[in-house]
Amino acid sequence: MDSFLKLQLGRTTSYKALYYGTSQNKLYNGIEWVPSEDYDLRVRPWYLKAVEEKRLITTSIYLNANNDQWVVTYAKPLYNQNNEMLGVIAGDNTMDSIIEILRRQQTSENGFVFFLDDKKNIIMHSKLDNNDKIRKVHLEELIDEPVDNYDSIHKTTIDGSEGYLAWHTIDETGWIIGNFVPIEDFLAGPKRMELTFLAMILGTVLIFVCIFVVQKKYVIKPLKLLNEDIQKISINEDVSYRLPLIKSDPLNEIRLTANQVLEKTNTYFDTMSESRKALALSQEKNSAIIDMIPDCLFIFDSLGRCIESLSRSKAGPFCKNEKLFEEDLDAYFSEHDQIYIRSLIRKAIVNKEVQSYDFEINFGHETSYYELRMIGIQDDQALIILRNITNERENLLRIEQLSYNDQLTGLYNRRFFEEELKRLDTERNLPLTLVMVDVNGLKLTNDAFGHNAGDDLLKHIAFIMKDECRDDDIIARIGGDEFIVLLPQTTSEAAGTLVNRIHKKSFYAKYRIYSYFDICWLGY
Repeated sequence: MDSFLKLQLGRTTSYKALYYGTSQNKLYNGIEWVPSEDYDLRVRPWYLKAVEEKRLITTSIYLNANNDQWVVTYAKPLYNQNNEMLGVIAGDNTMDSIIEILRRQQTSENGFVFFLDDKKNIIMHSKLDNNDKIRKVHLEELIDEPVDNYDSIHKTTIDGSEGYLAWHTIDETGWIIGNFVPIEDFLAGPKRMELTFLAMILGTVLIFVCIFVVQKKYVIKPLKLLNEDIQKISINEDVSYRLPLIKSDPLNEIRLTANQVLEKTNTYFDTMSESRKALALSQEKNSAIIDMIPDCLFIFDSLGRCIESLSRSKAGPFCKNEKLFEEDLDAYFSEHDQIYIRSLIRKAIVNKEVQSYDFEINFGHETSYYELRMIGIQDDQALIILRNITNERENLLRIEQLSYNDQLTGLYNRRFFEEELKRLDTERNLPLTLVMVDVNGLKLTNDAFGHNAGDDLLKHIAFIMKDECRDDDIIARIGGDEFIVLLPQTTSEAAGTLVNRIHKKSFYAKYRIYSYFDICWLGY
């Protein structure tokens, strides 16, 4: 921006300086002037007036920052398409040439020429030195009357000299150019004075006309066109819009810079759009996965509190529309289990490792089994998956039962018997007694009445033995028609009593069973 303003400044001799100030107190200028650290352009008169009037403004004439030249500032605010002010662009127009011309227009040795700003302060006086600062002397002090005329010639006395004071007000600026001629000089050469005065007025007007023409061509018109093009920028409607480049436009550098910003903005929005699409697709996939899996997902904090449920569409006590454990962990777990679960959650968060915990809960008369699996996802949060493993647990028990129980009679099988025999073969279970049972006539029954009758015979003898034996006794079917009873802490006499009861009950049963019983015992 500095180089652009410097380039524009080199194309004209009317401007002392060109500069652009942003609303963030950033100043760009074409004269390589570096403001002091405490310099605030937002309190400068040209900035304040342009912001307040929201149009092209002309400031009062003033001495520049170096107090070496009279200048006037033209400034205009710039806005974006949302009517938000971006900053103010301004230029200082030097008054040296005008003031020098006015000095040469003095027509009388005893008179003087003066130049007033819009506040009627004396900016130039032919009797004052160039280095004198602005005198706060008003025109009314020269003529002792209020000044409200656009152009006037007034007879007055100044510094003891009687004469005529004439002035002319310049349009749009409020500046006043005036001349005082003593009466004696006026009478000595009225025609010459009149011609000189008119020439001075016409010359001054011509100078200002030239200034305004140059300003309009190189500053006002390009700024107006630039402002109109900036208003067309709309990210919502057309993000591909670019400022047109106009041949011989002095502000083309600004247009190029703006187009580069728009290009980067377009790229950014394209990237954001692709990111939003990818995020939406990822969210859709994650939502579909959550809806498809039978598990319930939750977010817990490090204190063991559920802060979000990700499975609101699931059914079941833990996957309803309300959050998991809304009444906190103590509604479902003992104090010991609560402490342990919270420790697992903290461990999952800290170590970022999967932790698991199995538990069972009674809902009415029904017992359900669950598994908790948790992993840390943030510094203070954990993702918890709750899975109902009731069916798995029941299937596991069923498998265990099939591996240790006889499918026909429901009694234990040979595998279970052999493992239990090892387990019970300890001193505290002595005397350990074995009863061997062999069912006679099973093959004959199968051949005569069919295998269903044989199966009924085996189930019936199994029922009789379970009914007569103790709960701690081990009854196993170890062959087709062979059974064995393992009796811990039982003497042979007690075993004999048991055998007699089984015989007696078998005799009066539906099937009269003639079985062979053999009793042995292991130590006392």
